[in-house]
Amino acid sequence: MPGETAQTNVCNAKSSNFQANGDDAIELHRVLKDGQTAVIDAFGEKGARFTWAVCGVRMAGSDNTLVRKPRVTRGQPHWLASAGTTCSNCEWLVQPKDYWDNGGQALVCATLWQARPRRA
Repeated sequence: MPGETAQTNVCNAKSSNFQANGDDAIELHRVLKDGQTAVIDAFGEKGARFTWAVCGVRMAGSDNTLVRKPRVTRGQPHWLASAGTTCSNCEWLVQPKDYWDNGGQALVCATLWQARPRRA
C-alpha cells in the first residue's frame, strides 16, 4: 500500500535485572546482522566513578542530575563527545542533585516509525 508504515527495528531488549546505583557507565548496544554488536549510545566513562567531567563541570556525575538536551535526537557512542568540554558543545544539562522536573519523560520525541516506499 502507498505510504505503508512499518516499525523500524526499535528494540530487541534483553534484561537480566539491570541495576545501577548512579555511578556506573552505561552503554546501549545494537545487534548487527552478523551477530556482532555496536555501541549506539554511551553514558559515563568506564572505570571512572563519579569523576566524569560533563559540559566543563568537574565531577558532574556526583551530586548532580544529568538531563539530555532536547536538541539531541540520536545516541552518541563516544562518551567524551557527548560530555563535551563546555556548556555549548555538550549534549547534557547539568542540574542540581535530586532534580525531578523532567523525570520519567523525554524532552523530545524521536521518530520510531518510517514510511516504506511501495515496491513495484
